[in-house]
Amino acid sequence: MRKLRRMVLRNEANRLSNYGQNGKSIEIFRSLWADYKELQQHKEVAKKESGLLAQIKSIKRKRAAQRL
Repeated sequence: MRKLRRMVLRNEANRLSNYGQNGKSIEIFRSLWADYKELQQHKEVAKKESGLLAQIKSIKRKRAAQRL
């Protein structure tokens, strides 16, 4: 869904810039940039969460091995 929205906004920005309405295209590109930054933040959070989950699993494995 996000890719489709991005594609539509990019096409709209290109269309507007071809007609000399650069103010509107700049707003659209800023919106695209904001979406990109938000997506990067989500990816970073997901990496941190997966890393923490891996650490928790390894701790559980170590404790289970100590019990044996």
